[in-house]
Amino acid sequence: MRIIVVGCGRMGAHLAQVLVGKGQDVCVVDDDPGAFDRLRSDFPGRIVIGTGIDEDVLGDAGAGEPDTALLAVTSDDATNFMVGEVARHLFGITRIGVRINDPELEPLIVDAGLHPINVPALVARHISKLTDPDNRGA
Repeated sequence: MRIIVVGCGRMGAHLAQVLVGKGQDVCVVDDDPGAFDRLRSDFPGRIVIGTGIDEDVLGDAGAGEPDTALLAVTSDDATNFMVGEVARHLFGITRIGVRINDPELEPLIVDAGLHPINVPALVARHISKLTDPDNRGA
């Protein structure tokens, strides 16, 4: 499977490294060439410089290839939503994760047929587990 990671900030770079470590074919997209410095020097995946909203950039990243998933993980919710919409409508990608920092956007993301990565909700669940008195360190 090819996985396109749009956004090479701290989250995107870490995610790309984890995915290639699991043997996935990863391509990272970012419009800031300096962002790729966050990847390890031996990163075996591909990089594409450009914005993930651009059809040509996503095409260069492999969005038109079969068995492709896309993860839009920039720090901007609107950008991530638009990247997901472009990938779904123009390339027919069905496995699309969209990072959101505003939990109120989750219904919109779901209604669009995309999969929300609701960062505040994930953090809250993790903290809740850590602070649960019945959780014996699990």
